[in-house]
Amino acid sequence: MLIEFSVTNYRSIRDEQKLSLVATALDDHAEKHVVGSGAPGGVRLLRSAVIYGANAAGKSNLILAMGCMARIVRSSARKSQTGEPLPVVPFRLDASADGQTTFEIVFVADRVRYQYGFAATSSRVVEEWLSAFPEKCSQRWFHREYSAKTQNYTWTFGPQLKGQKQVWRAATRDNALFLSTAQLNAEQLRGVYEWFDSTLLVLPRLDAFPDLSTRNLLESGGMRAQIAALLRNADTGIRDVESVESTANAESAGEGSGVRDDRPASFRELRKVLGKVVLVKHQRAMEPMPGFRFRMSRTERSDCSPLPRRS
Repeated sequence: MLIEFSVTNYRSIRDEQKLSLVATALDDHAEKHVVGSGAPGGVRLLRSAVIYGANAAGKSNLILAMGCMARIVRSSARKSQTGEPLPVVPFRLDASADGQTTFEIVFVADRVRYQYGFAATSSRVVEEWLSAFPEKCSQRWFHREYSAKTQNYTWTFGPQLKGQKQVWRAATRDNALFLSTAQLNAEQLRGVYEWFDSTLLVLPRLDAFPDLSTRNLLESGGMRAQIAALLRNADTGIRDVESVESTANAESAGEGSGVRDDRPASFRELRKVLGKVVLVKHQRAMEPMPGFRFRMSRTERSDCSPLPRRS
């Protein structure tokens, strides 16, 4: 269960940005929108949160940062090799900005709250830490930090972390996380690693999933019914949607306009093939209202035009 995520110096994000699902003390709609974390301390969490803002404000990069952190945890010890760069992209528009990117996440797994984070450049992990809260008090399980002056790491292990810590330390490469390396043999750390590997799911932009396009979802009988029900319950005035066959007209194919068409024949033929459109049916009309036909491609890029009015 995610509690909080923060990132500093990643892509368009220079200063620390934080996403918190900790609920306020307000009780409005708490029954539906607030849940307990299950961990000691009684933290109340939101079931969901929305990130909003202007274009190019960094909304997508905050999600990308979370995905980057999870990817490094999952792969730094198993898939990468010595000398391979870490996939961090620091903020580049400020010469005074530190070159390292910092990620930190707070979450609950098996009724225990954990606080885990690391700072890294493309060449090495600069710092890494993990604290656990099996009770209300914090337990620092480990901390490593690189010194550019000595070109060595300083390691600190808490007594609560059991096992062959020095062996795991020796096996941890500069460009790998201790968590990812040690979890192979450390039972205590495996639950933390598995939360990243199995529980945390970060979806990129939906156009990376063509199966989730409107067209494909509407062609699935069960999903079409759910989409229609959602639109009706949201009081949009729409009662149903369906995917129907449509033929691209000659004008859209570039013919009959009197303008020379220098496009390749293969492209002109492609524009003539049958495509799909989404037909939206309105459930009520206080005044005459036409339906709308949306031309849908697999990547959701399309146009819309009103259907002819019925006589």
